[in-house]
Amino acid sequence: MTGACLAQSGAVHSLNCGTISLRDAVTLQLFPTDYRFMSPEEITFKSIGRMIGNAVPVRLGEIIGLSIQRHLDELERLKTPS
Repeated sequence: MTGACLAQSGAVHSLNCGTISLRDAVTLQLFPTDYRFMSPEEITFKSIGRMIGNAVPVRLGEIIGLSIQRHLDELERLKTPS
């Protein structure tokens, strides 16, 4: 699934007959349960769905950040003579 979490995205819920809800999409992306989406444009189902669908999952961002930090630590270790 790419882009917005809307009916036309083709994302189908595994237990319900139909597409996933915005709440399902937020949960799959691992956003905190109290996260509030604010839009610079008119707040609509479509604009919020687009923001959720285009977001980098929280856990993926965390893993990428940790990987970059490990790489920088390793570079620093290699630069420092023993």
